[in-house]
Amino acid sequence: MADIPDDIRLSESSVPEEIDLSFHLVDATGEALRAGRADLVPVLMRQHGKGIVDGQAEPIDDTVAATAVGAIHTEGRGRLRVLAARVSDEATTDVGPVSWVMLADGWHSLTPHRVDDESRLTVRRTHPADLASELAPVPPG
Repeated sequence: MADIPDDIRLSESSVPEEIDLSFHLVDATGEALRAGRADLVPVLMRQHGKGIVDGQAEPIDDTVAATAVGAIHTEGRGRLRVLAARVSDEATTDVGPVSWVMLADGWHSLTPHRVDDESRLTVRRTHPADLASELAPVPPG
């Protein structure tokens, strides 16, 4: 279980419940912030900030999006990364990594994916009880 430690005080996050954005934007923003170059974030938003949407695929305001991208890096309080595998008598196959980051309001799953030729990342608010279903998805049918 990925319970939130007792010494962590949750508060409001600048990251929406769900946001889908360019992986390159998230990565480059993190590098800029770690290098003390927050002044580059507006430039990165102009270069990679198109197509940022919420969980209903609605566009997110540029100011809200820029704040959220920065908060993905600045609010971090912990991280959980698990590599899951399907094991049977016949074979062992990788299911893939599951990554969660603890932000100001709790756990958020990090789900990389591709849209056309663009690498993207969905950041979604999640709960500790959701870990098992993310590790062992049940196929439809």
